[in-house]
Amino acid sequence: MSMFVQFYKSGLELYSGGHYEQALVSLKKALIEQPEFPDVYYTIARIYDELERFPDALSMYDKLLKLTPNDLEILCSFGRTLIKSGDERRGEKMFQKALKLNPRDVKTRTELVRLYQRQHKLGKALRAAEAGVKAMPDNAAFYFMAGDVLRKQKKFSKAQNYFEQCLEIDSNYESAKRGIDACIRALENKGADTHTRTPEQEAREELVIAANLFSSGDYDQAIVRLMDIRNHKGVEREATLLLGLAFTRKGLYKRAHDVFISFLRSHEPDIRVLFNLGMSFNRMGRYEDAMHYLNEALQIDDEYEEALVEMGVACQMTGYHNEAREYFVRALKLDRANPRPYAYLALLAYEYNDSKKVKEFIKRADQSNPDCPETLLVKAAIAVKEERFEEALDPLMTCLKTAPDHFEALKLLGAVRAHLKDYEGAYDCYRAAAALNPADRECSDVLERLAEHVES
Repeated sequence: MSMFVQFYKSGLELYSGGHYEQALVSLKKALIEQPEFPDVYYTIARIYDELERFPDALSMYDKLLKLTPNDLEILCSFGRTLIKSGDERRGEKMFQKALKLNPRDVKTRTELVRLYQRQHKLGKALRAAEAGVKAMPDNAAFYFMAGDVLRKQKKFSKAQNYFEQCLEIDSNYESAKRGIDACIRALENKGADTHTRTPEQEAREELVIAANLFSSGDYDQAIVRLMDIRNHKGVEREATLLLGLAFTRKGLYKRAHDVFISFLRSHEPDIRVLFNLGMSFNRMGRYEDAMHYLNEALQIDDEYEEALVEMGVACQMTGYHNEAREYFVRALKLDRANPRPYAYLALLAYEYNDSKKVKEFIKRADQSNPDCPETLLVKAAIAVKEERFEEALDPLMTCLKTAPDHFEALKLLGAVRAHLKDYEGAYDCYRAAAALNPADRECSDVLERLAEHVES
């Protein structure tokens, strides 16, 4: 069991970090140890799905259904993958099976309504949406879906009624507001719907919904929708950019890196992409790569404050202390309330044994924002250098909650746990760090030493 847990945890970490092929190796080793553990099959299926290896994903889901025939999440995911692979009929059956088990399953019912709309089966779409209204009368989304279908059927008065009910539940539901406007215009034009949408327009409306989810902080749902539409004509650029930004907001920098790299292959460079790609490289511990993209961003706008800070971080971590200081000072000239430059200047001052400056910069950082993750990271780094290991635990854990892919935080937490004789925890931290930056020799060396403790 211990070997299974080790392989499974490793696979999950590698998958979360976007290292799909390495994750598959670990997860398949876990299956050898425990061949009937459903979660492993599910993670493998999700990886194959994201890699668009649909036959492999479907094979995993078939095995999963034998182990857990009534798992709602698996049925919904299986249905989505079937539809992506072109088998819409079987995908529909998976959604129907899940809803028969639980009519209140919002995710599955939403997928079923969207499928019927894409197939132009408006009668079925309306029945599915109205069943959702009946099962969950407090869910605004189903009122909107019913209204949207009725508008397509040119039943504008009924559609408007559903849109209004949607807004009674959620007054900020922008799509319902646009639906009411469309219905009013159609009624004024004696039933002529001037709002008939092309596939490109529908994709753009999906993008608007995803953008609203992103703005409200619901990054998981935004990511699901953006993954669906990122290759649709007319929205590829915006959807890919927003998807990368959603991954950065969740602190999943490896996955953000992959999205931004794909963006640059297909689209003209964008300063937001260049900056966020540089920042992602910084968080992954790949500082020289970060410098390249941050420099390009600063060539476009030499007063890009956060790019100046990130360039300072890259310089600091590669030993260019004078250059780092200059970038931090330039950032502070633009905004003296930004806590991040103060935090990194405190770490620089510590390297030069200037305790007075350390206190001054930490104080200024705390005054600007006491919860700033970078300030917590710097405090923890200083605590580790001074062998106050237990004191470093909480700030590092807090930092990693907001940025699970933070290379330096993972290494520091690994060092703390090793000194506190939590060798398995230390091993996990260094392994996660090594997944972000496989070229880091320190991680490799420490992992070899920790492996001996873990095995013993």
